[in-house]
Amino acid sequence: LLPATEFGLRTLPFLIGLVTLLVFAHWIYKEVGYTTGIWALGAFMAGGIFLRYSAEIKQYGLDMLATVVLLYLFSRYRENRSTPSLLTLIIAGWLSVFFSMPSIFVLAGIGIATFFTEKDPGKFSRPVLAMLSWILAFAINFYFFLRHGIKDESLQDYHEKYFLGRDLSNNLDLVNTLVYSSTGHTVIAIAGGWLLLLAGWTYLFKEKKWLFISSLFLVLCPLLVSFTQHYSLIPRLLLFMLPVVLLIQSHAFIWISKYYSKITLPGVLLWCLLVIPGSGNWSYLTGKLSIDEYRQPMNILVEKGDSTAIYVHHHAWPGVVFYAEHMEGNDSYQDLPVIQGKWQDWENGKIPSAPVSYTHLTLPTNRVAGGGGGGGGGG
Repeated sequence: LLPATEFGLRTLPFLIGLVTLLVFAHWIYKEVGYTTGIWALGAFMAGGIFLRYSAEIKQYGLDMLATVVLLYLFSRYRENRSTPSLLTLIIAGWLSVFFSMPSIFVLAGIGIATFFTEKDPGKFSRPVLAMLSWILAFAINFYFFLRHGIKDESLQDYHEKYFLGRDLSNNLDLVNTLVYSSTGHTVIAIAGGWLLLLAGWTYLFKEKKWLFISSLFLVLCPLLVSFTQHYSLIPRLLLFMLPVVLLIQSHAFIWISKYYSKITLPGVLLWCLLVIPGSGNWSYLTGKLSIDEYRQPMNILVEKGDSTAIYVHHHAWPGVVFYAEHMEGNDSYQDLPVIQGKWQDWENGKIPSAPVSYTHLTLPTNRVAGGGGGGGGGG
């Protein structure tokens, strides 16, 4: 349906990101109103990791979309308890399991919340059947697809530092990832992010137990699975939590407004001033998004005309192949003598003798053109 061009590849994640924003906006305004909802939507839109994966043909944008859609449909079912609402949620859950790996954590939160908050015994059997159907869908997906990744030693080695374990310092860094994407990496942002998260959960426990339980277990489940070395807490695999974290933090402002209504808006604005400038995400809005950008270094290499082999990093290989086949002047790109490397070689320093080492990031001009044997420059 789309051409084999960069525009064609980036159109799909862009549309997924746009739909995610629209659904999230409708849901957040419905749950917390416009005053705090506009902050959550703004933080979501300006999030660097959201912007990145809304411009790359990768699956992480689908993770966010699945989370927002499932929780929105769950909130609708909580309101009317109708059969059509339940069937829509069941179908969405089934589809999400096959298109989004972490959606099973969202469904687990929905299932556990239903178990603890359903007051009508006569209606309890229907959501139970829904949960059993989701477990069946996940079992099918796991048996045919996901279990092979667990047995892949290279993947396990790569993600080892992103598993929770005995290193308390590393565990703290990984858990802090929950608030990095919504607040930034500064001390004030992290401390304030956790304070808002805990305050929001406290409010939800009192006012909206279904949302408290579903969001709590949505966060706890991947942490528990990470202890078993079966789910990595690398930031891109926690991207699905971003809209939920922002929703919970927004409820903290709702709690404040119940007692100090006059300071809600100033408090939201002050929080934005403290967090947004230090998040580093403005660079995505004021400059060119250069992650996974290969044209600049490839053009330099073509102009340089060096016939010595070029080492291409494992992560960069798909992008290099794509541009070599589809960029204008592709004959020049196809003539580049390249060697495909693996990330293990990169980690262990076993880089072939070559003037250039590609990574998956843009390489500065002076380092690309630097040449000289012995591994060359990497970005």
